[in-house]
Amino acid sequence: PDFLFRVASFSQFFFFVFGEAVITPKLAPNRGAAVTPQNLQQYKEALDAIELAISKSGTNRDVELKAIAQILQPLNEVSSIQAGIAALSTLKAANDSDKFRYVNNQAVGYIALKDIGKAFTMLVSEWRSNDEGNHCAAENLGRMRYQKGTLPKADLELSKRIFETYLK
Repeated sequence: PDFLFRVASFSQFFFFVFGEAVITPKLAPNRGAAVTPQNLQQYKEALDAIELAISKSGTNRDVELKAIAQILQPLNEVSSIQAGIAALSTLKAANDSDKFRYVNNQAVGYIALKDIGKAFTMLVSEWRSNDEGNHCAAENLGRMRYQKGTLPKADLELSKRIFETYLK
């Protein structure tokens, strides 16, 4: 789109809330090289706003946002990531699209915990049972690096078909 050509600089186009998030994709953590005190303050403010929303309405979306924030915790604190994964696992999805999103975000947490096998298995299993599909899950699946021979061949075949469908 031509609006991209009117932007003077890349940094002018993106607003960072939890620290730099746009870098060369690599396995977790997918963030800037360093977390600054300003990043931590912004994260705290965002988490406080989410807590306020939960106290006022407590919808599934509010709980989901808090869980995602916990998974994306700037310092990759294990207890925070685990709490986010656990919170997402308790949510009841209204539809297949929501369910896929919850599973995908749980997988992001497992990637941050360096449990690639669990993340891969979750995403592939969801793909087998959910016709909805999810392009973000396909991208996360594609970013995973694992030892050759450690994952079932049938799952690798399915992931290949997913890549062909979503990452063209």
